[in-house]
Formats: sequence, structure tokens, C-alpha cells
Amino acid sequence: MNGFPLNISKKLLKDLIGNLRPSDRFNVLLFAGGSTVMSEKSLPATQQNINHAINVIERQRGGGGTRLLPALKKALSLQGTEGYSRNVVIVTDGYVSVEKEAFDLIRNNLGNANMFAFGIGSSVNRHLIEGMARVGMGEPFIITRPDEAGEKAAKFRKLIESPVLTGITVDFKDFKTYDIEPPSIPDVMAQRPVILFGKWRGRPQGNILVKGITGDRTYRKKVNVAKVKPLKTNSALRYLWARHRIALLSDYNRLSPQDERVKEVTSLGLTYNLLTQYTSFVAIDTQIRLKDGKAQTVKQPLPLPQGVSDYAVGGKSHIAKGTSTLGASPSLMVRKSNPMEVKEESCESKKDVPLSSGAISDKEDHKRNHIKLGKISVTGGLKREAIITILENSIPSVNRCYEKKPWWQWNLKGEFVFKLTVDSSGRVAKASRIAGTKKIKALEDCIVQKLKTLQFPFPKGSKEGTITVTFLLK
Repeated sequence: MNGFPLNISKKLLKDLIGNLRPSDRFNVLLFAGGSTVMSEKSLPATQQNINHAINVIERQRGGGGTRLLPALKKALSLQGTEGYSRNVVIVTDGYVSVEKEAFDLIRNNLGNANMFAFGIGSSVNRHLIEGMARVGMGEPFIITRPDEAGEKAAKFRKLIESPVLTGITVDFKDFKTYDIEPPSIPDVMAQRPVILFGKWRGRPQGNILVKGITGDRTYRKKVNVAKVKPLKTNSALRYLWARHRIALLSDYNRLSPQDERVKEVTSLGLTYNLLTQYTSFVAIDTQIRLKDGKAQTVKQPLPLPQGVSDYAVGGKSHIAKGTSTLGASPSLMVRKSNPMEVKEESCESKKDVPLSSGAISDKEDHKRNHIKLGKISVTGGLKREAIITILENSIPSVNRCYEKKPWWQWNLKGEFVFKLTVDSSGRVAKASRIAGTKKIKALEDCIVQKLKTLQFPFPKGSKEGTITVTFLLK
């Protein structure tokens, strides 16, 4: 860590340490390629010790080759103080060498220390900071500007100043549970609840025993599972577990990608109907709303991105008087019906005249519809009028198959006959060429694929219908 992130880190730590209560205890461990610790055990928050810690922090200079795992092991190996809630605060810009063992170490030691991660800098590695916060069952603290350090430090102090239940253990007596998260339980703070996720199998029986320390007393709570009635309002709990599991696997996979984790995340997404990095939702509308088959295009204006001038949007198409002929490739030709706006002025004239050439090159001519609709027959209760409308609207799409290759140069003529099998949802279950005067496989295959995307209105009570359509090549 160097420069701006290091300066903010110093300000943050001085704020945190400088506001400790006399009854608190603390220690400082600095890590880069190696690590150095201020004291072998936590020190009372006296003014002398606070000043010493601030001097240690101020003398710190930036370094590279930062490794988190050895620093975490060193911090957790230091002797704790009985009767205190122990908090480990990791302050980093996130550009450190992190092994998956570091995440394992945090998860497995939540019963020994509460873990909190601060990400420092304008380009902080958020994936890492948020990942450490998740395995630590906490929230990430991100500081991108110097003036945020005091605010985030105050928020953190408020979070940890009131531990409600510490040294927590949970035992499941004769209650068959598995996939419990987290494997060890952090302290419950007044401002931070702790959620224990898990699954169970078999009959709901046995007891759940929760033990811990609250203040100077021992806390003990037994829950008889058999007496707890499942409620429909708790049906969302299964999704909470699945979301937590997916997030955990995704964080680990960023550190060390593995196909097994990808498969498990995908399986969880499909099983619990959740959006993940490898699964997505597909909207399928079973009700036909466009009954006449005619779609209406709506041009929706959108705001420009911040900082982009209105001049980024074109105006009316103009070209200056007295300039030479403007040439353009076919892809840049401006059609008369939908002009693109360009304006340019010569030194001699301020008048603008519209660009208005309606000429179309021979190469553009093939984009006219050469494939046209011929005979149509339907069975199975399909409405002929609606079928004709939908097939007519498909003609531009079918002609794009013709435009893919230079068949238009060969002046082909003839007809193709296709048969479509339509299922009860109106989708094309099968499409194939059954006859024709020409046989051009690539063209026919392309048309078949276009036809398979069509959706037809299908009468209720019918199971299947067929459409036989002839396309004429002129």
C-alpha cells in the first residue's frame, strides 16, 4: 500500500485507536511482504500506549508483495484477554495476495475473534473486501475519500461498542442437521445480529442448545424442535441459505476458480430459482397479446450519460453549397425516407441545402424482397387470416436469408414449400422443406430456422395444427 490509500489508512487507525475507552485493550500489526507487531499481547488503552501506537503507524512506509494469510495467522496467534470481545480489523487497499486458506481461517475462527474489513482507496478491490466481510458474517467498510474516514470510524465504533452475547456455541442434540453456515459463530452485537444457516433431514425432533456469555453471566437457551410448528411465512428461509451458499462459493471461486464450484453454484441457482453468475431468468409469455400480428415500434427517448453534450445527437442532414460530391460506402448511404443529420458550411456560403439523392446502387438492389409469399393451407383449427398476417410480416426476415450470400447475383427463380407443425402453445414444434422447384440447402436451412421462431395464435382445446406455406423466388 502506498500514497493516498496509506495516508487514509493512517488517518482511520489514528481515529479508531485515539477514541478507545480506558477499559479497552488493543494491539497493532503492520503487514506487507512480512509483518511486524507492536506488542506480543494486547495493551490497555492508556494515553501513553495510544501515543506509542500512533507513532508506530506514522512511521509506516508503503511496501509491495503484501500477503494477508501470514498476517492473519500472526494476529490470531497473539494472546487474547479473558472477558473481552476480540475484534480484528483488516485495513487494506485490497491489492494483496490472498489464498483461499485466508477465507477458511476467517470462517473457522469467528468464535475466537470478530473479523472486519476496511477497503481503502479510490480503486479499492471491492470483490476482496466484500468477500472477507461475507465470510466474516459482517458488512464491508469502503473508504474512497479522506473525509469519509472519520464517519466510517464512528460507524464502526458504534457497531462493536456493545457486545450482547459472546463465546457462542450451538449444539444440535438428536436433531439431524447439515450444511451449517458459518462453521463458527461470531459475537452478537447490539447493532449486528448473527444468522445461523442450515438444513435438516428426517423428522424434526431433538433440541437446539445455545450457550454464551452475556455481561458477566452465562447464557443458556434450549429449543425443543418437536414443539416448533413450521410456518408458511418462513418459506423464504430456504432461499436465505441458498443465497448465502452461492455468495460464499462465488467469493472462493474468484480466488481460485474450480469447475466443481461452478457446477454447485449452477445447481443451486436452478434448484432454488435464483439468479447467479451462471444462471439467468427467461421470460416466457404464454398469452398472445399481439392478436393481429402487427407490431408497433415505439421510439423511446433516453437521457444522455452525464457529461455528454447534446451535440452528440445528430440534427438535419445538410451539405454545403459549392462542395464537391460526397461519396460513401453502401453501409453509410443515407436513405431519403430517414435522413441522418449532418451539417457543414463552406467559407463562401452560409446557406445549407439538403442532401437529397434517392439513387440506389446495383449492390443495394438485392435488399428488396425477392422472396414473396405464395399459397398457404392450414389444419387443426388454426385461423387462416391470422396465419397469413404473421407469415407476411416474416417476409423481411426470410429475405435476410437470401441476402446472406450472393444468390441475388444469379437471378434465381422458383418456389419452396415448407410444412410447419404447431403445438398447443402456438410454437413451431417442427419445420421442414417438403417440395420445390429449386434445392438450395443453405438457403432452405436458414428459412427453416426463421420459421421456427414464429408464434401463432392457437385455439383452446386443440392439440396440434399444421401450416403448409409456399415461398416464391422472383
